[in-house]
Amino acid sequence: MLLRHFSAENVKLFYILRHVIQFKRMKECGPVEEYIANVLLNLSSTPSLGSFPHSLTELEQSYANYFQEPYDWREVPETWFDPTEFDQFTNEIARKSSTYRNHHMVKLITKAVLQKKRVFAVVGFSHVIMQENALRTLLR
Repeated sequence: MLLRHFSAENVKLFYILRHVIQFKRMKECGPVEEYIANVLLNLSSTPSLGSFPHSLTELEQSYANYFQEPYDWREVPETWFDPTEFDQFTNEIARKSSTYRNHHMVKLITKAVLQKKRVFAVVGFSHVIMQENALRTLLR
């Protein structure tokens, strides 16, 4: 879905940089370069994301093409992945991804409830806020 709106390089850069944020939250997990090299390898093996960048050197080039500050990809701010912000293309990707996931979850939950199944859903708080009104309307 994201590739209909963004280049493969943009989508891949989004996922790589989001992993940098996740890495920062982990404790004692080795060098960030080693971690991101593995992320690059995994993403590059995905057919639709086999495009540039493929290596840490190419990551630095790609990052520099889109972002001026912070200068180093290792310092990417968390706000770039907040779907309520509008600073970078990464915010727009986060927004489109979150919206898509919300629509999908609402459809699954509604279907299960209408089939009289018991539903227990565990999602992040922002998804609850975004899905509540749609679920109330669809399940009246």
